[in-house]
Amino acid sequence: MTTSLDRFKTLLTYTNSDASSLTWQDAGKLVVDGKAAFNVMGDWQDGYFSGTVAAGNLAKKPLVDYAWTAVPGSSGVFDWLSDSFTLPKGAPHRAAAVKWLTFLGSLRAQDTFNPVKGSIPARQDANAKLYGTYLKWSLKQWKADKLACSITHGCAVSNAWNAAIDTAIGQFMSSKDVAAFQSALVAAHAKNA
Repeated sequence: MTTSLDRFKTLLTYTNSDASSLTWQDAGKLVVDGKAAFNVMGDWQDGYFSGTVAAGNLAKKPLVDYAWTAVPGSSGVFDWLSDSFTLPKGAPHRAAAVKWLTFLGSLRAQDTFNPVKGSIPARQDANAKLYGTYLKWSLKQWKADKLACSITHGCAVSNAWNAAIDTAIGQFMSSKDVAAFQSALVAAHAKNA
């Protein structure tokens, strides 16, 4: 772990000085504007890059204005998370909400929504013809790679644990103190595991 954190510290020397304060859109725009070589981001970055200007996106062409690859060292592993809609206990209009949620999980809804958002559905039966160049690549990776759940949004760790990790990362971005970062991660695990 120490070696990984030392490597992360080295990688941070290649980032712009305001990296920790940028939104994912700001960081992505630096890439398509030729002001940054890359950023590590999920599928939704493709929606921002290739979506229409009228919808607040950049209308760039895949493999012309931008490209992609798996994060170095992660070949064969697909890091995933899932946006979710929930039905709270006691919610009004339960029957209508169940109908809506059932539709959202359907092939029709996901093959309509995901290509526009810039993401792939968790479904194995997606119609790849409806997806753009990057998302077709991502669909193949999803089916072929070993799946690894992300720490984001309570998928692999609780939200409290994720928040503690994010706090530790934020402190590390300022201090670059590997030992303190490692101690903060151990403390986050001890408190939340």
